[in-house]
Amino acid sequence: MNRKKPPDAPKNYQVNAIRLEQATGKLSGLAPKQQKAIGLILAGLSLADVAKRVEVSRGTIHNWTRRNGKFIAALESWRSDMERTTRARLLGLSALGFKAIHRALEAGDAKLALQLFKGLGIIAKEKTAAAESETKVIRVSTSMAEARRRAGDGAEETVGK
Repeated sequence: MNRKKPPDAPKNYQVNAIRLEQATGKLSGLAPKQQKAIGLILAGLSLADVAKRVEVSRGTIHNWTRRNGKFIAALESWRSDMERTTRARLLGLSALGFKAIHRALEAGDAKLALQLFKGLGIIAKEKTAAAESETKVIRVSTSMAEARRRAGDGAEETVGK
């Protein structure tokens, strides 16, 4: 019988499972194959591929994920921890996002400014007379800021010559 080899799992799945066990004891009470299965599931492998790597039937993996209370609790707890960690990392990156938006707005990106106002609910999302007026004000402000910047750059170039 010629069986297809399952795709490689990230090498860190065992390290993640070990860290999890050391940090929280969430894998205690699970068999080694179940611990390995959790690491592989969280590494993104399909249940069929997890079953091949753990050397159990797909039905066994299915039963663990549907009927084994300890397995389900450990898996869900780990998923929840991963979600919290991911959210924290994304929030940490928000400062970079704010800086990028700030630079774009300082450069006079009227389209971004309008989208930002819409997203914040400052102006209605549908085109209204007020929104069109806001857009015109932003364009004029942007044009004026650009003209001032150019005038300042020109003045510096003249002084430097």
